[in-house]
Amino acid sequence: MFFTTPIMKKLKARNTVQQYLRRNNLRIDNITSIREIVKETRGGMVFNTLVPEDSKVMKNCTSQVDGRYIDGNLRKVKKRFDKYFREENERFDPQDFYDDILLLTDTRTQERVGFAITEYGECNDMPETHALKLICAIKGYGELLLCSYLFAAKQQQDYGILELAGHFNNMRGLCSYNKVGFREDMLMKNYNCFGEMGTLPMKVLLSKIGYDYLDLVLESTSDIKKKNFLTDLIEKDSTSEPLCNKYFVRNPDDQGKLREERLLLQKKFNTKYYRKRPELMKKQSDKIKKDQETFLKQALGRTMKTRSQSRESQPKTNRITLKRKRVIYSPSNSQSKSKSKSKSRSRTQSNRSKAQKISKAPRTSSTYSSTVRNFMKPLKPIKKWVKNTKRRKMAYLL
Repeated sequence: MFFTTPIMKKLKARNTVQQYLRRNNLRIDNITSIREIVKETRGGMVFNTLVPEDSKVMKNCTSQVDGRYIDGNLRKVKKRFDKYFREENERFDPQDFYDDILLLTDTRTQERVGFAITEYGECNDMPETHALKLICAIKGYGELLLCSYLFAAKQQQDYGILELAGHFNNMRGLCSYNKVGFREDMLMKNYNCFGEMGTLPMKVLLSKIGYDYLDLVLESTSDIKKKNFLTDLIEKDSTSEPLCNKYFVRNPDDQGKLREERLLLQKKFNTKYYRKRPELMKKQSDKIKKDQETFLKQALGRTMKTRSQSRESQPKTNRITLKRKRVIYSPSNSQSKSKSKSKSRSRTQSNRSKAQKISKAPRTSSTYSSTVRNFMKPLKPIKKWVKNTKRRKMAYLL
């Protein structure tokens, strides 16, 4: 058994997993707890209650993978399940349960939304390794199944292995596996390991994947900052798949051209000549991947240049507008305007202060009121000037 009950207890005890399950209204079951949600008869489990054929998840799976392949693997699980619960525990060894399953169920509708199936010893070159045989989920729930597989695998083996159905025709699956550390390895493309046509063998060294990283993958599904942080980490990794770079989100035509190159190469690998030469397949596959990495670096360099040029062009336009403003509003005009404003402010302040003084000053019994006297004070210099001009004129007449 791969998804053992102690491992599942540890998994469910993690705070990130608890939040994910609660947020999405999900329950996760291994072969032991699955008995609570499926129907049984004397002959064993009712097969259609495991993952119903008309469910959304099955429709989603069969649109990408052959339905007979999925049905065959689920029937293997049913066979093991029936044996597990019919036999007495003393006679049945859980380690003999080679085809294990993990099931995701929506707690609101009791509908299956995802499942993952593992197989022990699928690859003869790695006989003590549980391979991720099949994984299928409605969009948004696959990350939990992937992280659960890696969480269980880290405690039992050195590598996580799988074969991607549809290889480069299945870009969604490729980029999902790439996110959690799986990388293409064509050395496993042989009759002793993953010899099936139309698949892409992938492997991950589990010592490089930490439990905190698995938490980050789950948290990135609801936190945009952590999602951006995760994509930055993936893109900085030199071993990451170039076709999954975010550059291709805005440039799908470029991705289509590069993907076509990889598809043609995979078609070539399906011949008898290459099937007996996995080293040659790996060499050619690594070369084309490296070439596409250089293309991506050049493309990213061009985008960075265009961004820097646009940034440099912005200050120049700002300078031109500033010069125009200086021509229209000359410093002399601005100074005169500022002076006139300051003078008008001083006048209003002086008038206010005078008015306050007037209001505070006591009234006197003179013939002229205080307001008239205050009003006439500014006219005294004018009176003097008038007197002086009259005297000058008189002197000139004399």
